[in-house]
Amino acid sequence: MKTFLESTNVNSFYNLNTLTYPVIVYLKITECCNLCCNFCSQAYEKKNIMDINLAKKILRELHNGGVVSINYTGGEPLLYPDLQELLKYGSSLGFEQTLITNGLNILKNKNILKYVNCIGISLHGTPEIHNHLCNLPNAFDKVKSNIDKLLSDYPKIKLNLNCTLTEENINEDSLKFLKNFAQERNIKLCFGRLNYLGLSSNTKIINPDKYLKIIAELKKEYFNISISNCIAHCTHQQEYKYLNHACGAGISIFSIEPNGDVKICPSSSYILGNVLNTKFSKIIKNKKLDNYKKLNWLPNICRICKDFSYCKGGCHAEGNSLFYENTCDTLVIDKLNSVWEKIKNKKIISKCNKLRKEKNKYLIIKIPIRKIDKLGYKILLQCDGTKTGSEIAEIFSKITNIEDFLSTLYLDNIIGVQK
Repeated sequence: MKTFLESTNVNSFYNLNTLTYPVIVYLKITECCNLCCNFCSQAYEKKNIMDINLAKKILRELHNGGVVSINYTGGEPLLYPDLQELLKYGSSLGFEQTLITNGLNILKNKNILKYVNCIGISLHGTPEIHNHLCNLPNAFDKVKSNIDKLLSDYPKIKLNLNCTLTEENINEDSLKFLKNFAQERNIKLCFGRLNYLGLSSNTKIINPDKYLKIIAELKKEYFNISISNCIAHCTHQQEYKYLNHACGAGISIFSIEPNGDVKICPSSSYILGNVLNTKFSKIIKNKKLDNYKKLNWLPNICRICKDFSYCKGGCHAEGNSLFYENTCDTLVIDKLNSVWEKIKNKKIISKCNKLRKEKNKYLIIKIPIRKIDKLGYKILLQCDGTKTGSEIAEIFSKITNIEDFLSTLYLDNIIGVQK
């Protein structure tokens, strides 16, 4: 059972039923890798490799459905034994094909390059930082040499640099080094926020303002810089929101594992189905995915936000096996937890003395005007200055999002705390 706070300026019951078929699919063709990065989301050593016949079958169905781009990933896709055959087949179907690689072995089989449109190569900072994060002493020099060789010998292939932002490389010198590296070669630089999965699941959460401020300044010097994954607007200063974009997981993008498991994106832990026994087109039309697209599972802080239609609550896949039953974004969860810590032991008092009943809901007559359901109204009545946040939460313990609801009321200045 949940309770909701709604905006009256914009109907917050959005849904993601905007596409019948994805545009991009991430094809994880192998779990093998030749590096052991400190922040790896995989965090376990597996050797699963996608059967070439299964891979071709998948490509055929995706082509028939209208998928435009295939992103080959892993592990390290360059370790896939049938890579040339697979890329050649994908090219014959007309796909735009991207390799997402650490770049160490990119020139060992040059025959694959004629089938590739784009290569995303990982580079995580200065030589010292990159080598440290990858746990390989000469990794940077190898990657740099390969990048320069690709630029000179294969100018038609688009190159992107991918940097995962970690505690070790978030400093002005390291990020500026990458900006200069990309600018000198006129290639795109993509910064990706750390997803708290695998080896990073228990690391300290990084405040996005720490790196967005630096990236905003670097972008003034070099336009071809972007954030490659979503960061919820409420988790950082609003002046940086132009750098971000909404999550496309389960809408425009999907991901397929080496064993055929289908997920909304490579970071998701929830399995929608398997292409070995069910057609991809049927998997992406199941009831679980329909419920996900309704967005009712997002926290109240997202649903009343003026940027909701653009932000959509940040990451929808990060480390949450429950899938859509609660927000998945570690940064949003951290934001709500920090607010709850402020109010849970304080006496809660309502700042609202005017309400209007409207059908089966109540309008909170306060700027901005909000709407609450019957459960929310009952909770608001308990905010009389005699109970703490924790005590109110205990009264309504059967409401699964009670802490989220109270935290959002506080952020929206509908309730306050007794000093």
